[in-house]
Amino acid sequence: MCQELRDPFVFYDLDVQDGAVHTFFRYLVAGMKRHAPRFGARVSAVLAEKRDNETVCGTFINEFVETIKGDFFIILDDYHRLRKDRKFTAMMNYFLRHLPANLHFVISSRTTPPLYLAYYLAKQELLHLDTEHLQFDVKETHALLHQIYGLEVPEEEIARITELSEGWATVIQLILQKISATPGSRAKETLNGYVASGEEVFEYFTREVFRNQPRTVREFLMKTSILEYLNREICDRVLSVKGSGKIVSHLETEHIFVLRTGENLLFHPLFQEFLYRRLTDYCTGRDVVRLHDAASEYFQGRGEYSLAVHHLLRAGRFGRAAMVLERQCEYWFTPGEHATFMQFLEQLPGSFILRRPYLQLTRGSMYIEMMQADKGLTDIDRALVQLRRAGDRQGMIKAYTLKFNANIYLMQSARALYNIKKAYALAGDRRSRDKAGVMIDLGNAYRIAGRFRKAQSILEASLKIARAKKDGRLEYRALHKLAMMYYNISALEKAENTFMDIAKRFHDLLYPLELAYIYRTIASIAIDSGDAARARHYIGRSEEIAEQFGDLFLNNFLRLLKGRLSYLEGDHEQAIALLKKTIGKDPEAETKITDLYALLGLVDVHLTVGDIRSARSALMRADSLLKESKDIPQHTVGYETAKGRVETAEGSFEAARISFDHARRICKRVYDPMQHIEICYALSEHSLARGKIAEAYDHFRRCLEIASQHGLETYLVLRGRKDLRLFNLALEREYMPDFVLKANTISNAVISVPSK
Repeated sequence: MCQELRDPFVFYDLDVQDGAVHTFFRYLVAGMKRHAPRFGARVSAVLAEKRDNETVCGTFINEFVETIKGDFFIILDDYHRLRKDRKFTAMMNYFLRHLPANLHFVISSRTTPPLYLAYYLAKQELLHLDTEHLQFDVKETHALLHQIYGLEVPEEEIARITELSEGWATVIQLILQKISATPGSRAKETLNGYVASGEEVFEYFTREVFRNQPRTVREFLMKTSILEYLNREICDRVLSVKGSGKIVSHLETEHIFVLRTGENLLFHPLFQEFLYRRLTDYCTGRDVVRLHDAASEYFQGRGEYSLAVHHLLRAGRFGRAAMVLERQCEYWFTPGEHATFMQFLEQLPGSFILRRPYLQLTRGSMYIEMMQADKGLTDIDRALVQLRRAGDRQGMIKAYTLKFNANIYLMQSARALYNIKKAYALAGDRRSRDKAGVMIDLGNAYRIAGRFRKAQSILEASLKIARAKKDGRLEYRALHKLAMMYYNISALEKAENTFMDIAKRFHDLLYPLELAYIYRTIASIAIDSGDAARARHYIGRSEEIAEQFGDLFLNNFLRLLKGRLSYLEGDHEQAIALLKKTIGKDPEAETKITDLYALLGLVDVHLTVGDIRSARSALMRADSLLKESKDIPQHTVGYETAKGRVETAEGSFEAARISFDHARRICKRVYDPMQHIEICYALSEHSLARGKIAEAYDHFRRCLEIASQHGLETYLVLRGRKDLRLFNLALEREYMPDFVLKANTISNAVISVPSK
């Protein structure tokens, strides 16, 4: 079929390792590049970022629509090998549901694939060929025998071939090969020989076809049965011979159960199984091991470490396999290979892993990548014990840095800071790239812990090293963490300028999704600054990229920003709808920071419209999520301030005071001007509700001072735009009148809602 197909196609012979979705797409992109060399840039980018399966699938589809205009076929052979893989099945169902009109799948399987076949049949989008459709009848067998093999066989013997083979094309081909390969042989004698043997039909005729090959070809077939694919170069190297190309051509010309895929040939799986059994009978165990060793050496030389380790494991060379897995650490983090790495580790005896700390570190890192940070920490801690005993400084730095990454994922800011400080203390030359990399993580840990001055000092020092080394990627990392820190301390203009500088200067270095996340943060800054038009612009730019890549987390966060933007513009109904839609969007995510932000945003909106009951409900849901991130002080400040505001609205003034005091204690230690304004303004409202005007004025005066000092007058106006009593109180007492009047001017601009 493939040879007669005029449209471009990719033939993919599936293996159990292809159940790793990233591996599947990596090979699929490689196959498509033969027909469309420019295809795959965006897919490769999301694979490198190890995004979720739907993101990868959506990106593939979007890029296909933009790149491929004519019909294209993807042929998946031996799908039965993956039928029990639930994740792969879920991906395929998603893929098929969203197929472009010009992309066609052809799937062959010994068993019915667990896909939504009834759905596609109902839509008349599926051509289903089962066993009955594929069975050759007498007429088709006659055509095959006469037209392909050029054999003249009596009709009664053709009928007998059809009967004995039960119409199975592979068996018919074996029978006909046996007939055509034996000079003077008649079909009747061939069939009688099979009946007399009492063997299973496939086994009998496979053996007969094999026996009729020249001795050199038989040996070649057996020895190459260890290989995943055949070509002249690999066969020469593994067999230590010259001239393999002639035999490879012979196999293809004579249809000896091989299939061409690009420059390589693949054995029919059943034929390969037969050959490998013959090899183990024909050769000594030592000879088989030598063949696997030679194949492994060949693939290591080509940088194909997955195949190299596969052969070492088949040969029982567990020590060597562990060594390759350990030394080629970075290779296993390329798209699709992390799943293969984990599968290989399952085949190793446990003792081989326990004796190799770097192998444990790699597995620990893999677990973190797979969002199983607790499992990762177990491996890393075990490795760290051995590295300490050996005095391996570099290994210990790596272990502590991995522990830091796991802690960040688990939102354990104190532990993260402890572990990266350990790595920093072990790092050597202050001006080295390695030291700068650890310094960036250290500065980021201080930032997350709310120790901003320390964070800024360390990040600026790492930035100097990166610039001295002219290392663009390192400079980008340092600048990005600095920009995030500026945002944390409410230096909004400085944060936005730094992000804009990153987007401009490092555009070519950044993955598209990295750029999308930068645009997202700029939009968030614009909302805090009260610039609705700018916020909408950068939400749009981020959305364009997010939709191309199908990034679920980013799309959800952008929905959160749209909710905040609606609140900024006074459309409270739309704000509530968007924020509610944000919550619970990704139920499988272990961390739900977006949900926490959305719930606290809902508290804000509900209080603004006077819906105290709904505000309390949102707060209670936020309380359960806060337990996951209580180690991040700014989250606690935001929650306690919101809680105090709800309690004030409910008339629980003493409880509200306790909540505000808790927030203030943390804010003194982790000073964020914007959050400090939030607390002071909430305290002002609390005092007004109790009729304590002088106390309300004192708290609001502090709001004015912070806003004036940090250029946050717009943010202050946004907080009080629905009730200007506090602003009027400041004017009555003639406190900072010029600043208050300036804020009132801003208020008129900000509060106006666009007409609908």
